[in-house]
Amino acid sequence: MSASSLRPIAERLLEFRCLIPDLRGHGARQDVPFRGIDRCADDIATFITKEVGGPVHIFGLSLGGYIALALLAKGRVPVQSAILSGIAFAPFRRRWLLTALIGLSYPLLRLKPVRDLAGRTAGLAHTGFMSDPMGNGWAHPKTVHDVALSVLRSDPRAMAKSNPVRTLYLAGANEPAPITRGIGDMAADHPNASTGRIRNGSHTWPVNDPDLAASIIRTWTLNQPLPSEVSRITKRRGDTPNGVPISTSSPSTRPSREKG
Repeated sequence: MSASSLRPIAERLLEFRCLIPDLRGHGARQDVPFRGIDRCADDIATFITKEVGGPVHIFGLSLGGYIALALLAKGRVPVQSAILSGIAFAPFRRRWLLTALIGLSYPLLRLKPVRDLAGRTAGLAHTGFMSDPMGNGWAHPKTVHDVALSVLRSDPRAMAKSNPVRTLYLAGANEPAPITRGIGDMAADHPNASTGRIRNGSHTWPVNDPDLAASIIRTWTLNQPLPSEVSRITKRRGDTPNGVPISTSSPSTRPSREKG
């Protein structure tokens, strides 16, 4: 996906100045080599220094979450608060198999039906975000390949230990196990971190429900109570191996607003 997938969220946050840069290898920067998570974090630091120059609030989803976390760990720019979603803090099992499958399958992403299938697998309600208006992918298949390997080789838990910023770590309740399990591990490893699950949310919940995403960004930035769709997590040493969360908010009686 490109920066355009997050613009509906920005349109609901008109009281803030929202900047949504395309990442290396994506959207308008599709021809810029990806070069890894750290290089992208350096790019974003340079962008913030040039465009803002002062403290900012950061929202990062999926790859953007990994890059934002690397940026926070580096401490190169002043950040007041952050919201990061879709990061796998628990290890991927059979990593060697995933690496092999990525190597074999990424050339097929040149085909729009394959991109649409990948989007649906990630829970994306509108697969149009996987392609530009001409039906071409927002990123070269080689970029997708390099991003996937970079994520598999990263150590987000180590980066989180170096993050001094007030951060809300989120996961959709229906995300893959390394993400949903990992968010519980974060609650145990970092007692001061704020963690939560989005009820009925997929990996792409902010894109599917920009109203909810904007509400969460607004309330976290202004230090107000989060929407009821966010189930806050606490975890103590000695909990079940899967880290069964203890919700600190009352069960929501409202249906999920995620469109699908």
